[in-house]
Amino acid sequence: MLVVDDSITIRHALDETLQRNGFETQLASDGLEAMNLLKSDLPRVLLLDIEMPNLDGFELLTILRQRPEYAGVRIAMLTSRASATYRERAAGLGADAYLVKPCPEDQLIATLHTLLAEAPHA
Repeated sequence: MLVVDDSITIRHALDETLQRNGFETQLASDGLEAMNLLKSDLPRVLLLDIEMPNLDGFELLTILRQRPEYAGVRIAMLTSRASATYRERAAGLGADAYLVKPCPEDQLIATLHTLLAEAPHA
């Protein structure tokens, strides 16, 4: 599982929560760092913030959905943006799930389990 969020506090909180629930995690602070990690280790699920410097979540989502080597990666957006406009844009770009911060832990974990069940095994 790759967690991409520019907030160090949120990255570490998610890392702790996910590891406590049995997930192996990698962390990236923005889309550029995530792209570098994706070149060497392809996760089955990516948890992606929208608003980040350098390469934001929508830009990264667009890149990933245009490249066949990333087609099997399930992508859940995790953002503070709750409006229908953001949800619709994410869905239109190919996001598999959309979660709003602060997201209840049980909802986060259930969503990630669902995405893992849908993701192809490496």
